[in-house]
Amino acid sequence: MHSLSRLRLQPTVQTVSRIAQDTGLPVYLVGGAVRDGLLGSGRAHDFDFALCGGFDELVASFARAQRGKVIPWDIDQQRVVFRRGGTRLTADFSRMRSPDIIADLEQRDFTVNAMALALHEPGSGLIDPLGAQADLEARCLRMCSDQAFEADPLRMLRAFRFARQLSCDIEPRTLESIYRSSGLITRSARERVKRELFMILHAPQLEESLRALLHAGLLAQLVPGIASMNSVRQSPPHEHTLIEHSLRTAGLLDEALQSTGACCDGLRTKLNDYVNQVIEEGVTMMSLLSFASLLHDIGKPGCAVEQGGRMHFHGHERSGARIIRGMAREAGLGRKAQAILAVLVEQHMRILQMSLLESVSERAKARFVRDCGPVAPGVCLIAIADSLATCTTPEYRQSSRRMRDIAAELCARILASGQLLEEEPLLTGADVMAVLQTARGPHVGRILKQAAQLERNGTLHDREAALAWLRTQRLTD
Repeated sequence: MHSLSRLRLQPTVQTVSRIAQDTGLPVYLVGGAVRDGLLGSGRAHDFDFALCGGFDELVASFARAQRGKVIPWDIDQQRVVFRRGGTRLTADFSRMRSPDIIADLEQRDFTVNAMALALHEPGSGLIDPLGAQADLEARCLRMCSDQAFEADPLRMLRAFRFARQLSCDIEPRTLESIYRSSGLITRSARERVKRELFMILHAPQLEESLRALLHAGLLAQLVPGIASMNSVRQSPPHEHTLIEHSLRTAGLLDEALQSTGACCDGLRTKLNDYVNQVIEEGVTMMSLLSFASLLHDIGKPGCAVEQGGRMHFHGHERSGARIIRGMAREAGLGRKAQAILAVLVEQHMRILQMSLLESVSERAKARFVRDCGPVAPGVCLIAIADSLATCTTPEYRQSSRRMRDIAAELCARILASGQLLEEEPLLTGADVMAVLQTARGPHVGRILKQAAQLERNGTLHDREAALAWLRTQRLTD
């Protein structure tokens, strides 16, 4: 069966097709589902539908048919969340930029995403006005128009994600346009940038992606503090400048994960579950580890002192923790993610310091776990990657092996013992009842749910702010 025919038989697509044909509304399946259908990737896909007239009517009809929930998602876009067979699924519906589908596709980001299937016309063929099939075959990522990045600067970030995801090369004119337009990325909404950046940080080939973003000028726009790392030199055993060491540390995080997994006999699943856990919407522990590994030495430029011909960075861990917490807040990360990043940076030297002792006592290990809490395995992973990125000589690798062994052993012990306690919430039910002078009931849960959401999106940063917010709330029936 042809790949596009299989795509039309997907239950979600069939439901939208039926509604479109019953109502007479022109509806098109667009974007990644069509692209991946042609590639025959076979991966599970959320579906994107584009339409012009009757937008609200069709979205509501689909949500009723699937017993789903409609939520605003992006500019001129709504998402329907529903379940099928116990699996959570989503379908995105977008208003077309033009009443004509060809004109709409020409205004999209990249040609490989500018194909469509008309669902209101059974048996119609692929709509491909920009030669997307040829670009897919050539593994070429090409912008749809010269105005693509000015129309939506976030597309520049998406270019590097798609290049990795699809094993494509960004064609020269598109790459040149990104270099010229990199300053426009600050126009994009913070939430959209966060979502795209942390998808890149979770994906494989991290070092290559970060180098490409740095070369394009995008990384300096998104992480302004990284520019201060360019000219900082380090003393032996470091082989590289600070920025080069940081990029290498991020790139070696995967090797640290693999080597630790090999040591964690029977615990590989727990380790994978740990790094893949979702901290907040669109942000995993792995993406936070990637962000922290890139910025674990962000405190060094402000602490750099030359003494006796050597560079010293006393207190850079504490300084870096403050800096990365501020960066995280500016990026729109919630309180929990901010706290995780601060611990990862502040504690990243801890295992190295332990390894310099003649013997590491059980008490010292217990203190490490207590101080790092549920972030301890992540600290172990960054410590290993940091060591691997410091120096490549056999002598150094041998002398630093003890540190890496301690980190891997600690990580295995923590995962095996289940010493991963959740951080206490900012507010409890007792707080709600005391401040609002109310009894137990569903209204207490509703307020706690609101507080948790505000905590995740970064509005409430600490308990004092949470209590101040709570005092402004009014009980409703």
